[in-house]
This record gives sequence, C-alpha cells and structure tokens, in this order.
Amino acid sequence: MQDAKISVIIPLHNQGKFLEETLESIFTQILRLEVSPRKFEEIAPVHEVIVTDDLSTDDSYAIAQELQKKYPSIIVQQNEVNLRVAKTRNKMFKQTTGTHIICLDADDILEQNYFFETLQTMKEKDADIVYTDMHLFGMVDMKKVYPQYSLLAIRSGNICHVSSLMKRTVYEQTGGFAEDFRKGNEDYAMWLTAAKLGFKFAKCSKTGLNYRRHLESNIVSGDFHKNRKIMYEDLKKRFGDFYLGRP
Repeated sequence: MQDAKISVIIPLHNQGKFLEETLESIFTQILRLEVSPRKFEEIAPVHEVIVTDDLSTDDSYAIAQELQKKYPSIIVQQNEVNLRVAKTRNKMFKQTTGTHIICLDADDILEQNYFFETLQTMKEKDADIVYTDMHLFGMVDMKKVYPQYSLLAIRSGNICHVSSLMKRTVYEQTGGFAEDFRKGNEDYAMWLTAAKLGFKFAKCSKTGLNYRRHLESNIVSGDFHKNRKIMYEDLKKRFGDFYLGRP
C-alpha cells in the first residue's frame, strides 16, 4: 500500500464554486501505515492532482487558478476547445504518472478515509477496481447502496460510480471512457470492458463518495430519463448480448 501513487483527475465545467471543497477532501487524505510492530507512520497518498477546465462559461477557470496558490502541487489547465467530459478525462489520464487513478467530479467530495480504505480493500481482495456506496447530498439527502460485485450484476447495470479506485492498467487496457457514447454511461462502458477483460472488482463498505446533487447535475436535470433509450442503444451496439440491461 505504501508504494501506491494515486493520481486524481478532475474535469471542470462551471463548477468552480464547489472546487475548493473537492480539493480539500483530497488533500486531507492520510494513510496510517504500520512500519514496524506498534509503530505507525502517516503519509499523504496523493501523487498528483490534475484539474482541466473544459471551457467553462463562468469564472471556474479563474477560481481553479486561484486555488492553485493554496494547493501549489495541483496542475491547472484549460482545453482549447470544449471536449466534453469523456474526452477531457481521457486526455488527463495520458498526463498522469501514478500507479492508481481516481476520476473525481469537481463538485463531489471524498470521505476522509477514502484512499486508505479503498487501497486496503484492493490489497485484501487482490482487486483491480474498488468501488463504494454513495451519499447523495445537496438537493437531496440519501444513500445509494451498491450490491456486492458479481459478473451478472455489472452486466445488468452500473454498480460502480465514476470515482472508483482503479489500477493504472485498467485504464490502459480498457481505453478509458467511451468518447462515442451520446448521452452518458461513458464510465459504465469502461467498467463493462474491464469485466469482459477479466479485471477483478471489489466493494469497500467502510468509506464512500459524497455525490452532490444540484440544478446543474446530470442526475437531476431530467436528461437521464429522457435519453435512457439512447444510452441503451449505445451499450447494446458496443457490447451486444454481454450487456443484459433493459431500455
């Protein structure tokens, strides 16, 4: 676990007002490691943080640049054209140098022990991908509980949120997020590809992701239900009978 180097990639588009909370949840992460019998050492596991503004129409990019003064180790950059989220994440991945990757939205918050617990589960379960439950907050207050992993479960629907911890090899061998998907599920396509390739998943129930729901969130905008048929068509086109979901 002490050899893990976690790269966090954060796409940013009109979410600058939430970014400081997101960054704080990263930089307060601590790993408490037993270096010898009854002797512990605390280390900061984050290797690098990359924030890429996808041509926000507000002051989000300026906010990110200002936050760089507080967190000088982060990389802040801006796309020359609007690439949308899948291409932006894939672009950032190619810049990372860590052994493990977390994709974090600019308005979400990691629980304080997220890195430690997910890395611990990855070690104990010999997993390549570790996911958690989600606490939805903001416009609502509820917990989204995912089932334990099985191949049948993930073929039937997405049981891994986008901020699941993954080994670098997962991203490299799956090709990352599906850039050709029209209305979402880019992350689910990556998880399905990983499942087809035989990567091992595990659930960690000792920590979680705080997922913010607000007026700009895709999950509350109505787009998901309106475009469900398109998402189903994209999944069926790519995965055929491997995908068992329904329109």
